Amino acid sequence: MAHLIFENDRGASITDAGWHGLFTVLPPSTPAVGLFSHAFRSLNGEPSTWRLIDQPAISLVNGTSKESPTHKNLVRSDTGDVVATVGKKFSAVQPAQGYDICSSLSRDGNLVIDTCFSMCNGARWVFTCQGSSFSIGDGDTDVQVPYFVLANGNDGTMSLCGIPTTTRVVCNNTLRMALGDRLAFSFRHTGDMTAKVSEMKAALLHYYDSLADFRTKADTLSHRVWSREDRESFFLGMLEKLLGPVPQNPTEPEEHRKVSRAQDALGKIVTRFDRESAMPGLSRGSAWLAVNAVTGYIDHDMKDRSADDTTRFVRRLIDDTSALKVSVFNTALAV
Repeated sequence: MAHLIFENDRGASITDAGWHGLFTVLPPSTPAVGLFSHAFRSLNGEPSTWRLIDQPAISLVNGTSKESPTHKNLVRSDTGDVVATVGKKFSAVQPAQGYDICSSLSRDGNLVIDTCFSMCNGARWVFTCQGSSFSIGDGDTDVQVPYFVLANGNDGTMSLCGIPTTTRVVCNNTLRMALGDRLAFSFRHTGDMTAKVSEMKAALLHYYDSLADFRTKADTLSHRVWSREDRESFFLGMLEKLLGPVPQNPTEPEEHRKVSRAQDALGKIVTRFDRESAMPGLSRGSAWLAVNAVTGYIDHDMKDRSADDTTRFVRRLIDDTSALKVSVFNTALAV
């Protein structure tokens, strides 16, 4: 099935059915534990959520069954499916541990789990937690919605990743840069995962302070209007970080392609900036709009050849493009 949602995967949300329409939409009043229980309920009728169990990896060698000395199978407790074969030192992170991490973030009904689901028949899982929206600038048009995304791959495809981010409603940009790198985690599946989960929960106590810090910095940028020269210098500097150096006097075909690509990118960035500057309620001509013109290009125009929407969604938060957006934000603050 498309999007890595397979036969024994389930998802639940209090917002929507997902890009593929496969999640069960529950009432907004559904408590987080109800959302979790629905998405990860056992499919064999047991009144509990499923978990992954270590079992020996057995192979046939010359007609004889032999246990692998180096690998083991991860098996779903409800279906008996082998969801992954991993090294013996691999420590799986259970969906229940993901729920525990996300639950620890909730405060007075803020930042609650709004969606959770499994992929690849349970080999991977994702939780998203949504916070209370707020506006940047003087009006109430430029709305930001804070999120915390927790993603995990027990099949070796990804580490346990905790990403604080925001989504800008007006353009759907994801801005992990907003909350700083000290709250972004990526733990490999080795050693004591229980201790690593506890470490993550302790560090996430700083989430709300960091969110307040982001709002202050974003508001500062929304009231800072650059000259045309400063804005162009910022755009060109960001393009060099995104695309690499642009030849000044191209002679070779590859150099001409680089120049053409940079011109196309700059045109899209400037068009997005001019369009938002003309929108009522946004901070016209501000450094904040310049930042979002660049991050909008990263999110919506840079090519990502990942095979499915799920992979693209996760990569937008945890790969190099996310680090680039951190750089965009910090560079603008330093101008």
